[in-house]
Amino acid sequence: MSAKEWSPADRSRFIERYRQAGGTAQDLSEETMTQLLRHRLRIEVESLRRMVGPTAEDIEYEQQNLELFHGLRR
Repeated sequence: MSAKEWSPADRSRFIERYRQAGGTAQDLSEETMTQLLRHRLRIEVESLRRMVGPTAEDIEYEQQNLELFHGLRR
């Protein structure tokens, strides 16, 4: 499952498991997690746009990321 498909409960479980395994992640508010996710999507879109000769699949993936990005606005 892609991180962009995680529900708030999925994110909480991930952070808890990460911490149990020795990770240093702290609990994050829904707003902070949303902003981090939007930042990650922004980076992915920028990376795809720098590609030479993106495939139709790349373009579709970018469109999905942009739709999600705009859907996460508060």
